[in-house]
Amino acid sequence: MNERELKNMIINILESAQYGTLQEFQAIVANGIQRGVGFDGLVWGAGRQLTSGAIDIELAYLEGRDKSLLSDYQQIAEIDPTSQKFMANPQLPQNITVACAYQKPSLTIARDYLNHYDISQILLCGLNQNNQHTFRWMTFYRGDDLPFNENDVDLVAFLVPLIHRIEQLRHCTTEMQKMAHQADPAEKYERFSTLTQKESEVAFSYIGGNNYKDIARMLGMAPNTVRRHLWSIYQKLEVHSRSTLRMRLLG
Repeated sequence: MNERELKNMIINILESAQYGTLQEFQAIVANGIQRGVGFDGLVWGAGRQLTSGAIDIELAYLEGRDKSLLSDYQQIAEIDPTSQKFMANPQLPQNITVACAYQKPSLTIARDYLNHYDISQILLCGLNQNNQHTFRWMTFYRGDDLPFNENDVDLVAFLVPLIHRIEQLRHCTTEMQKMAHQADPAEKYERFSTLTQKESEVAFSYIGGNNYKDIARMLGMAPNTVRRHLWSIYQKLEVHSRSTLRMRLLG
């Protein structure tokens, strides 16, 4: 994927996040990465780490494999070395060849599970969500013996955290739109009228868990500009923290 194709893909993803349904957004993301990486299966998931050390899948968009892949995974979650490495450093891509990484006798059940679902190659990347025990990720599968190459890994390492941040911003925007429809006119006016459009975008991105640099990248502004907007937001809404801002906006 060249630079122009990458830019066009990001623009399409941003537009679908703003104007499309959730299903349209997910499909455009999957199709875009497919053109750049090449895969025959995808899990776009969210979950948390249990006290046992296993990851519990709470939400998932699945493509290219039977949905039983997700429920069956719980049988191997506690011994799966790939997910354990992922949780230790979520933004470090895990590029796995199953035949090499699952050789140990203790991993026979996990290897049989992967073989059953025709998974020979795995590429996994994600990020922590708000706290260290909650994660979002994308896992790409190949059923053939062709490993993901260095370009595939670099592209996924760049795109996956960005897409998850866009997804958070999309969620915040959707919530804002719901509130705009549900709130009575007086409450709606009182809550939002003092904020400019840019301040509203910054505010909802910030309460979604994004930091200054993430917001700056997504909204196309400098981190110092984000700080100035947040200072203005805090002054206008008379709040002093992210949590009180969230209560003020979503209350």
